[in-house]
Amino acid sequence: MCIPFIAAGCASNASKPEAQPVISGSLIAPTPATALPAGYYVAAPGDTLASIANAYGRSVTELASWNAIPADGALSVGQRLRVGPPAASSSRPTQSEAVQPALGKQAADRFPWPATGPLIAAFGASGSKGITVGGATGESIKSVRNGRVVYVGSKIEGYGNLVVVKHDEHLITAYGNVHRALVRAGASVKQGQAIAEMGAQADGKPSFLFEVRIDRSPVDPLGYLSARNPQ
Repeated sequence: MCIPFIAAGCASNASKPEAQPVISGSLIAPTPATALPAGYYVAAPGDTLASIANAYGRSVTELASWNAIPADGALSVGQRLRVGPPAASSSRPTQSEAVQPALGKQAADRFPWPATGPLIAAFGASGSKGITVGGATGESIKSVRNGRVVYVGSKIEGYGNLVVVKHDEHLITAYGNVHRALVRAGASVKQGQAIAEMGAQADGKPSFLFEVRIDRSPVDPLGYLSARNPQ
């Protein structure tokens, strides 16, 4: 079975009778954009600026400033909000952008977070195709949906120890730079099941890379994760 996903190369596991997926970046064709821009979140029913700030490790003051809205103002369902610091050349979302419907998952269908820590780096930061999530050394990293593990290994440059889970014909999630995988390729996993452990990175801080891919193309996970990072 071949599943194109992340970077050039082919990984195999001699202990498994089943061939491992081919990881081929050349087969990742661009698709029409269906995700939020990097560093944005779309408000769901019941969201407040405070709850979103708490979910993404930001302050209410920061979110209010980045989005040019009152710190105590009400949010509209579908309102697009910047949750990561804008680059020097970036501008705040326009009013027309702010009222567009969610381009990711609807609120009821959003994924739980794979770990309890804060958002450390947004989608697109330094060219990243995912987000970096913090936490504690040894903390469990959990699958965000039921699925089947299609890759476990460390042969993909830039991803360290990597676990890839296929959830359906369109959706794949990846958990990179983990300290230790807790599952093997071919295993079926449930939503919320621990699939890896978090470890310290080169900067000494525990974190990992989380990617969401739709039809092979990376999308901003913030458009698919729930607003509140569970404790």
